[in-house]
Amino acid sequence: MPTCGGGARSTKVINLAAANTTGSGRTAPKQHHGLKFLLRIRATCLPLTSNRDLFFRLAALGGELVGLHLMKSPMLSDVITEFPEKGTDVVEKVQYTDKDQRVWINPTQYFGGVPAAVWSFQVGGYQVCEKWLKDRKGRTLTYQDIQHYQKIIGALDDTIRLMAEIDRVIETHGGWPVAFSGKKT
Repeated sequence: MPTCGGGARSTKVINLAAANTTGSGRTAPKQHHGLKFLLRIRATCLPLTSNRDLFFRLAALGGELVGLHLMKSPMLSDVITEFPEKGTDVVEKVQYTDKDQRVWINPTQYFGGVPAAVWSFQVGGYQVCEKWLKDRKGRTLTYQDIQHYQKIIGALDDTIRLMAEIDRVIETHGGWPVAFSGKKT
């Protein structure tokens, strides 16, 4: 079973924490199962490993997550969506159409190329893409707003990819909770 580490304050440990919890308590799917016992006792605990390779691989992936979540990652310069239609840019009604992967903000304008997994991604019980737009209902999106929303979509897409990679890394080291038990795998 994972143990709680105490006192470590290095960037590597912070990045490991980011790899183990990807924002607002959201954990990678397989990690959530491994951390259930911690959630039951309401402890804030970081599962540490004595496996040096696992530690540094998770710290590197966590560092990528930190960059994405702070919107400072160079990966965010590659926009995966489009906002092709000219119009008022007013957020009237937010609606996602799965068939064509579009997030509509009004009857004529949409963000295209939004993967369903990104649209439905939740943090803290909120659907991030939907909430961001609904919080701007009745407002005109600026050019910077449109760019920022596209970066949010990219950050979530990369977060989903990194969560899967974190699960793969942990699995190759014995899975939950073995990878954090101190036993050699």
